Amino acid sequence: MKIEDRILNAFKSDDYLELETGENAPNILYKKLEDKTLLIILWSGYNFNEVTIIQYGQYIEWVKKHFAELQYSYIDVLSIVITDSVDNIRKFSLETDTHWGVFVHSEKLIIFENQSYDFYGLREIIEIYLMEDKPEPKKDRPYISLVLILINVIVFLSVPTVKAYTLGATSWAKVVVDKEYHRIISSMFLHADFRHLMNNMFILYVLGENLENLLNRGKYVILYLSSGIVASMISILYYHTRGQNVISIGASGAVYGLMGAFIANIFLEKNKKNKKVKKRTIIIVALLVISFLGEEILSNSVFSLISKSNIDHAAHIAGGITGIIIMLILKYMELRNNIRDGSV
Repeated sequence: MKIEDRILNAFKSDDYLELETGENAPNILYKKLEDKTLLIILWSGYNFNEVTIIQYGQYIEWVKKHFAELQYSYIDVLSIVITDSVDNIRKFSLETDTHWGVFVHSEKLIIFENQSYDFYGLREIIEIYLMEDKPEPKKDRPYISLVLILINVIVFLSVPTVKAYTLGATSWAKVVVDKEYHRIISSMFLHADFRHLMNNMFILYVLGENLENLLNRGKYVILYLSSGIVASMISILYYHTRGQNVISIGASGAVYGLMGAFIANIFLEKNKKNKKVKKRTIIIVALLVISFLGEEILSNSVFSLISKSNIDHAAHIAGGITGIIIMLILKYMELRNNIRDGSV
């Protein structure tokens, strides 16, 4: 479906009516509220590229005058242009604070800093309809995740469990007292048993395939390692303050960081996903829940934080929170850059 048709459908879904116009004229839609009238002027590339700023302003005033003559009062106008030139959108945005654009190549709504952030709830509706029938971008193989999985498997097969705890596990005594700081990293690649390894690697692959494409590979590595490092440090401190001598290994802190980031992204992008993406997201969440419950049940620790189990819940929680925070920071940086470039 063409971009123009999707946007028109977005307006009509919000009870806008379309006014008949000439073949090469912009689409005009309107909606009567109790105390005002909302007007939408939709320009597409073929009838906009040759429009001057003077003609643009004159046309908007003519449309407002036409509706005023029809006894419509308190008229608010939003002008939207569909174009392959961001400069076109930027140029006309200087003339009014209700001028949005849709960039043809990315099919994204463009709103510059000097423009109204929303127009009576239309922004969300337009973004949803722009996503419909839009082909998903081709995904790259999750090479970083596959490399991480390979490293974890090789280490598991090479290092017996007893040596894993002796050489690389974290604890207050080893990391803080003996100053063996390398354990904060090494513990992330060691596992207690096959079940422990498989559960973490399963989640790593499922989430990694999505997050590695969502973020670039550099940011993904930062997310993974930072979550694991913070999780290990919080775990050491938490159990020391409780007077418990806990020795910990596993990639769970890093993996839960991926889980936290994934969940944060679901809420941040909940209105920008098409049906296929939403369906896949539901499947992934279901797999995560099954994996989490399986680990809890097998470890006899459904009442996790109050039971004595061999699961490092402090690391899980710390990793998850770290992942959420990192995703929020990355999304804020992305939004700030988009606003600066005029792509949001």
